[in-house]
Amino acid sequence: MASLTSHPDETKVVSKRFGMGATNIDRYLELDGYKAVQKAVTMQPDDIINQVKNSGLRGRGGAGFNTGLKWSFVPKQSPKPKYILCNGDESEPGTCKDRLIFEHDPHAVIEGVVIAGLAVGSTTGYIYIRGEYRYLLEIVQKPLADAYAHGFLRKNIFGRGRGFDVYWHGRAGAYEVG
Repeated sequence: MASLTSHPDETKVVSKRFGMGATNIDRYLELDGYKAVQKAVTMQPDDIINQVKNSGLRGRGGAGFNTGLKWSFVPKQSPKPKYILCNGDESEPGTCKDRLIFEHDPHAVIEGVVIAGLAVGSTTGYIYIRGEYRYLLEIVQKPLADAYAHGFLRKNIFGRGRGFDVYWHGRAGAYEVG
């Protein structure tokens, strides 16, 4: 894993669990992991979207687009299935964020995919990891298996009657994969 360096005045958000063993599900749970999904599964989709809009959460790509606003554009009444795609390709020039998140906090990625799915009415999510990061596939497979084993994925998440599946996919990198 990459070594981590931060500024003393930095407010950690994305990296708050880096270096704390959060790849292990028991440790992730000790660090309040899956609490956000536990809350989201009790909420209506529009309430999740509004909370994310109001939080100011933005995408980490070049545009920095408001995440809740993006989710609000998904047609609510469409009979077609909806899918959540998590693009871990990391092909934006000069970026190295995705690799670190997958290395240090993969359950947070899984949790975010589930919350996005609950918000837009999806029951399936895919995590894409570029083939050059083959070692990340192993890191992500274990947390996914653990999330299924703990009942945080599949059917009846936290006993609330809502289900969600997450799969990973790896391929050679390309700028417009996602």
